[in-house]
Amino acid sequence: MSASILLNNTVSAIPASSAIPAFTKQVPNEIILMICEVSTLETLCRIRSSNKRLRQVVDRHLRESWNTVLKQYVDEAVPFRKLLRDTRSVISGSTALHFLLRGPDAPVDWQPKDLDIYCPLTTAADVVDYLIVHEGFRVEKTMASRDRSPNVHNEYSNGAIASVITMSTPKGLKVDIIAATRNSPLLPLTHFWGTLVTNYISADTLCVSYPRLTLRRFGLLNPTRKPALRAAVCVDKYMKRGFDFTRFGLGLYPPRHTPFTMRPLHCPHTFRTFHDAGCLRIHFDEPLLDRPLALFPTFDPMWRWGGAHCGDGCRATDTKRCIHLVGNIE
Repeated sequence: MSASILLNNTVSAIPASSAIPAFTKQVPNEIILMICEVSTLETLCRIRSSNKRLRQVVDRHLRESWNTVLKQYVDEAVPFRKLLRDTRSVISGSTALHFLLRGPDAPVDWQPKDLDIYCPLTTAADVVDYLIVHEGFRVEKTMASRDRSPNVHNEYSNGAIASVITMSTPKGLKVDIIAATRNSPLLPLTHFWGTLVTNYISADTLCVSYPRLTLRRFGLLNPTRKPALRAAVCVDKYMKRGFDFTRFGLGLYPPRHTPFTMRPLHCPHTFRTFHDAGCLRIHFDEPLLDRPLALFPTFDPMWRWGGAHCGDGCRATDTKRCIHLVGNIE
């Protein structure tokens, strides 16, 4: 039997997390890393939550995988991650989404073509300087949020983004530096066109805001966003990549609850943050001790999609189904 078939059979046979310690007691770390290579993010969460040793192995796998992704754009991944950590910047967009879909879920028909780096207003210039000095990038163009020309993305004119700096190298590598209007790099993500791309990866952490939907290639559209060419192009692009979309209240799993019960995190009228129970967060590396103190405090932004209703108009009482759908899979 080939190694790939053996690994795939092993992954499919992985039991619940409570039984994993016995399953892996005598398995070397190298074999666990090979299993991680063909595992979905949900499977990695189950393995990781079993014991300290497996948590360290999965974190090593994610850390090395993230370094490999970053090396497609920069020569040295570890110093670049330190830059992300020091400037409190994150990476979102198609690169982050592609990284989250792992193992059997990994896309085989498309690859990200650029890197979207979201920075606080106070540190965007540091990221630009680093890429110029250490990685050989050059600035192609700069767009301010006040620029209303047809070439400016609508996402870049929503009050959450101060400017977008497009950089490239002679080899054709492309990076967009998106400076938020506040001191949180996550603020622009709360204004995106849908749930599928409200994810990010920092130097040490990955975060999926709607894991039960996103990891199944399903997205909901922002009900308060006006129809825009840019959003339509993005939706069409991801549909061609095998993703499905609908609007809140029209999906396969409409939320059901009353105003007198705890609103499920799937409801577009529920206030969300990137640290609430609905997000999947994995901290896969310890930050360096010499991380500089922030000059200004960074606040976790909140968002609420809004709209007219959420499926059943918030009238029914079955909340468990919705919470299970969108809740943290760890």
